[in-house]
Amino acid sequence: MTKIEDGIDRLQSEELTTFSSVELITSGDPDAAQQGYKDAIETIKTRIILEDIIQEEIRHASILHKNLANAYSAEWNEKMAVVANEFEAELSEAIDSLDKEAEKFSEVLDTEKMDIFDHLARDKTTLLETIKNQHVNASQFETDFFVQLDQMTKLSRSVDKTQLLFFEFVVNCLDLQEERLEIEKVMVNMNMTNYLDVLQGQSIDAGNISTALDFTFAQFIKDSTPNMPAPLPVDNGFTVDIKPDRGVGGIYHAGTHDKIKFTINATQDCWFILRYRDTMGDEKQLCPNESYNGGNFLKANIPLVIPDDLPYDFVAQKPFGIDSLEVIASPDQIEYIPETDKLAMGPYMGPSKSKNSLALRGINMQKEQSSESFLQGGSYDKVFYNPELSGNAVISKAFIRVVP
Repeated sequence: MTKIEDGIDRLQSEELTTFSSVELITSGDPDAAQQGYKDAIETIKTRIILEDIIQEEIRHASILHKNLANAYSAEWNEKMAVVANEFEAELSEAIDSLDKEAEKFSEVLDTEKMDIFDHLARDKTTLLETIKNQHVNASQFETDFFVQLDQMTKLSRSVDKTQLLFFEFVVNCLDLQEERLEIEKVMVNMNMTNYLDVLQGQSIDAGNISTALDFTFAQFIKDSTPNMPAPLPVDNGFTVDIKPDRGVGGIYHAGTHDKIKFTINATQDCWFILRYRDTMGDEKQLCPNESYNGGNFLKANIPLVIPDDLPYDFVAQKPFGIDSLEVIASPDQIEYIPETDKLAMGPYMGPSKSKNSLALRGINMQKEQSSESFLQGGSYDKVFYNPELSGNAVISKAFIRVVP
């Protein structure tokens, strides 16, 4: 237990925060910024290594737990409470650090790029904090304490991996090639090569960078998200999900013109908008549009397979990379608008463009949808509409990979 406590204490130490590094990065001095990136990368790498060590110590301590707890129950419980409280404080600090970095980077990124970055940072930190607050209760634990502690360590590690992804995004926006190569080297050493696969070669000015980061985050957050308790019933709440026929992240081959199919489903009657975005940021609205303007209604618990009812096939083709599928669902009727509901929507320009076009028909997205959906046992591809929250729509996302 001493090694676990020492590791937690070190994670909370000032030397392992990135505040001073971010100050250098945003100072306006190119030399200072370069040093800031190096310091931040080294700090995050050290944190991830330390978190791996803590996890190993947790596994070792859990083996000894039963005999020690039975022999010295009062002392043991007191010791556990101290460790749990300290680690919860550390995780809160890590989340706060990530949130503050978003504020700092807003000073050096232009508005459109910051729109995407702000969406990522706010959504992820809110999600992690909600999960932490829901599942970490230092005053109530028995033999499952080590499971809780291990989950908290994984969450903290996910925060640090997210920071690396954010740094990768920022240096790409600023065209800092040396810093990009350094970050990618660390990511390879951290076994994050899968994330590099989806980040490399992406067009920074297109919305696909948001898709790539969402995809990578969804991949590793699953491993650090504990089993959710049964949700409290919410009157008139419902879930909506979208599933590619080869699963989220499924591979489709352009060389053989694989047909892409996916299914959308909702547990309550609702209306929807269905969109597809390729790796270069070109966006299509599959429903409603000029060729399919009357089929954007979902009956409760009756899956709708796409493109079975569409007047065209949907096949894998260039460009290769990560493509996203998004279904915007609302209990309020979504009318077809000929002037805006087109199949070809052109280049995706960030969340602000989507918000403006959606606002024309009174759609207001629920900002807390990601946190809510995870608490309901879902993910990005299965979201929960909560009528008690502001907003009258949610977005369910899925991802596929198109390869040669």
